[in-house]
Order: sequence, then C-alpha cells, then structure tokens
Amino acid sequence: MLKILLALDLSPHSLRAAEYVARVAPHLDGCQVTALVVSSGIPYSAQQVPPPQAEETEPELHGDEDHLQEMREVRSLLDEVRSLLLKSGLPEERLQTRIKPLGRGIALDILDEARNHDCDTIVVGRRGLSKVKSLLLGSISSTIVQNAEGLTVWVVE
Repeated sequence: MLKILLALDLSPHSLRAAEYVARVAPHLDGCQVTALVVSSGIPYSAQQVPPPQAEETEPELHGDEDHLQEMREVRSLLDEVRSLLLKSGLPEERLQTRIKPLGRGIALDILDEARNHDCDTIVVGRRGLSKVKSLLLGSISSTIVQNAEGLTVWVVE
C-alpha cells in the first residue's frame, strides 16, 4: 500500500501539488494520503495540532494575531484540500490531515514526518525559484530531494 505525505503551505504551488495528488491517488489501489502543514506559529512543545475537523477551538499558539491568522488560513487550506481529495474519490478512511509545529526546519520536519509514519512518497509544490536563487536561498523541495534517502519525492510545478 502506497502512503503519500502531501506537504502543504499557503502558496498556490502546494495547491497544484494537492490537485495532482487528487488526480492520481484515487486510482492507486489502497493509497493513503496525509496532508501536512508545518507551522511556525505553534510552540514546538505542542508536537501536533488536532486536524481542523477534530477541534473547533484554537490550539496553543505563539501569542500574536499574525499566528492566529496563520492558523485560520492553515485550517482553511486543509479543509479545502480535504474536500478536493474526497471529491476526487479518495475514501475518507484513507485521508488524514496534520498540522505540525516547526522544529528542525520545514524540509527536515517534512522528512521526519514521512519517516515517522512510514510514508513511501512525499509530494511538494515547487515555488519556481530560478536556479541561482534556489542555490543561494535554498529551497524546501531541493532540501527534501537531497535528503530523501529511501523515499520517493514528487515535485509538482
């Protein structure tokens, strides 16, 4: 059984990755999908925030309005992606959503999550940085590809 970790952020690039997974995953026999957002607004001690559908109250956050707004946007994104995947035919029991606090860095946290949950594949969107900018600034998708030993990575543009 294929286990996909769909790494999301608040960019249109991650939505394109979600749309790609929605087209492919329902046709892969027994495929499970976990949609993950790594958020800087959650204290690391929280370990993980309940998914949007599990809890209506706000989790413990680093205390400013920007982080509260980020959490609202993240939950809205996960609701949208969940709806997209379910409408595409992915059974609800094969779909999970997670919000994880930022720990070692977004790319490394994504890799850790994939390994901790025995995922086979990570799907990420690519922001389209030029090669020079990507080299100088780094890139989450590049870091994931470089460190994904034993995992398949789908980078969706």
